[in-house]
Amino acid sequence: MTRADSAHALRMSLDSTLTPGQGQAPIMPSTPLPKGWGSFLSTPDSNLKAHFYAVSPYPVDALRRQYGSEANGLLSTVHAETWTRLHLEVQAQIRLYKRLIGGAQ
Repeated sequence: MTRADSAHALRMSLDSTLTPGQGQAPIMPSTPLPKGWGSFLSTPDSNLKAHFYAVSPYPVDALRRQYGSEANGLLSTVHAETWTRLHLEVQAQIRLYKRLIGGAQ
């Protein structure tokens, strides 16, 4: 993640810890995204707060062509105002991907 050392980013990532599902550990500011996912932090300006972004490791355009409307919710990039919330967005994308390819949820 870039620019994660800024004070604003740290405050944003220290909101509350969330647990994405039963049996999973709480998401902490130091919790990395799942393997293959890239991340970055936008630079805030006078109109927008900084946001965390995660980039999918999946070939989203190819999956959309292959699966049609079933893949409409699959995104190349997801974003959130907090690191914790970003993890939840990524988990939702992983669930959709696994459902599309027939993997376990």
